[in-house]
Amino acid sequence: MGILSRFKTIMASNVNVLMDKAEDPEKTVEELMRGLRLDLGTVRAEAAALQAGEQRAKRALEECRAEIRKLAAYAEKSQEMGNSMDAGLFVDKRDALLPKETELEDRYREAAGQAASLKELEEKLSSDISRLEARQAELKERMAAASTQQKLNALDAPGHGGKSAIQAAEDKINSAYYEAKALAELRADPKEKLERELAELDRVSKRPEEEGKA
Repeated sequence: MGILSRFKTIMASNVNVLMDKAEDPEKTVEELMRGLRLDLGTVRAEAAALQAGEQRAKRALEECRAEIRKLAAYAEKSQEMGNSMDAGLFVDKRDALLPKETELEDRYREAAGQAASLKELEEKLSSDISRLEARQAELKERMAAASTQQKLNALDAPGHGGKSAIQAAEDKINSAYYEAKALAELRADPKEKLERELAELDRVSKRPEEEGKA
């Protein structure tokens, strides 16, 4: 099996270590996920073919063993009936099948072992892909946060007067308020001045009368 030739390499790989060493994490994640998904597709395709082969090997072994048991039973029955010649023939046929049984057993054991290895590979690749997907989502969140922070930093940059948009809006509101207040005070001054002048005239006009009374 092609993918099984890389069994040890795949099982020994550690995506976390590869990510920690990556100069460009985002690019590395995409490349790793692309390779892992290709390997996973290959594993699943080979696993389907191997499973069919494993079932054929198992069925052939079971049929061989059933035939051996049947011949052994015939030999025993013939021996009980006193037919030693027939019993010997059944024993010879049974013994002739024993090497085949061993061969079929080895073939089935090999197919079952490969199937188990492919299952291990599938689980490992699926787990690695899940970890990389989580890492990719984390990277995207960090990039979005970094982009937002860059925009905020741009608003606070010298080109913006060293002020954020919120601060600039507050300053504009405060400026409008103080301007309106100053205008109101200017408009109030003439009236206050006239009242002060009238009060002064009234005080001066009353002074002679007070002096005459004195």
